[in-house]
Amino acid sequence: MGTRWNWWRGRPADVLALALVLALAGAGCTGPARSGAPSPVGPSPVGASPVAAPRWRPVPLPAKAAGTVVLRDLAGCPGRWYAAGGYTGAAGATSPQLWTSTDGTGWTALSGTPVSAYGPAHLLQQVACRGDGVAALGATSGGVHGNPRVGTWFGPPAGPLVEVPSGLDLYGGPEAIGTGRIAAGPAGWVIEGAWRDANGAAGVAVWTAPDGRTFQRVDADPELESDRRGQSAAQDVTATGSGYLLVGSLAPPGSRTSARVPLAWTSTDGRSWHREAVPGSGVDEELQRVTALGTGLLAVGLSGRGFGAWLRTGAGWRRLGGFGAVAGTGLPRVTGLATDGTRILATVADGTRFQAWASRDGVSWSTVDIPVPVPATGQHLVTVTGGPHALLLADDGRLYASD
Repeated sequence: MGTRWNWWRGRPADVLALALVLALAGAGCTGPARSGAPSPVGPSPVGASPVAAPRWRPVPLPAKAAGTVVLRDLAGCPGRWYAAGGYTGAAGATSPQLWTSTDGTGWTALSGTPVSAYGPAHLLQQVACRGDGVAALGATSGGVHGNPRVGTWFGPPAGPLVEVPSGLDLYGGPEAIGTGRIAAGPAGWVIEGAWRDANGAAGVAVWTAPDGRTFQRVDADPELESDRRGQSAAQDVTATGSGYLLVGSLAPPGSRTSARVPLAWTSTDGRSWHREAVPGSGVDEELQRVTALGTGLLAVGLSGRGFGAWLRTGAGWRRLGGFGAVAGTGLPRVTGLATDGTRILATVADGTRFQAWASRDGVSWSTVDIPVPVPATGQHLVTVTGGPHALLLADDGRLYASD
């Protein structure tokens, strides 16, 4: 759910004491939508009624007698859902777990096999799937300095899931900064994150694996790296019909107070990337979440003291509407973005609390209630993902589906 493991802090940037995941979906669908598949959302008709809010009902999730369920991420492929996380015991011990469902309401715990010394204590932070398998990114703190020990897991659609040995240097080491979100596409799996170059400058890195198992780091692509143009940062990755799209920002060199410029990258294979200019408005802006919308891609992110939306089509990027306002002293950010065929939902932290905003076209937005008030602190997170049901996931193991 967007948890980024920051190596210099030795813990996740967002420790999820309470993790809520809302999964939007459309009526009449037969299974979860692939993350890169187009959604038929179109422009709002004049005078259209407000976007309807989901109504929630509880759904049971298999529990473990010796532990409490923790939920961190959700993914959908045609005909199947995945929920990633694990269990925490009374003494704070953790263990990994992946759950699956074919309808979003009845869930089964998949078996898993850890391989490394840290694997038994992983929590699965991210998950992605395509027709032939499911891959997850797990992590736990360990070692003398308590740094996150990150690894991947892979299995067929119905499991079991097996940890893939990777050693400590693939995702860690003195140049490591953090790993972020994972996406599954036609050329395999891509993880986005950050890495330091030979001069110690932070910039974008990715990890790719055509088979979901043999990830390799790409940390020296000149289009991804920071350079004289500024410091690059990625926040999300998604599959497209022709490859992959990264979204993030570029911070101009020489000043920590300069406004960031929104930026995107495209790739056909996940290894070689090309920068795409995204129109900015002169204020601090960053693309933080992206999803398919119609035949294009919709990105939502920070825009000055609020939030903004951008649309990518064959003609390039254009800015759509803005919404919301930053309040309080917490870190404002977009934590989730999804479509269900008729509406768009974005979840954001405004610096004080989490909010949900809905739109039909990305231009006009309105607030939508979430079931549980959640403060926007480092111990909480709310996010959204798309599929055929609306789901609410909480780290105490409660699961809710919308009517």
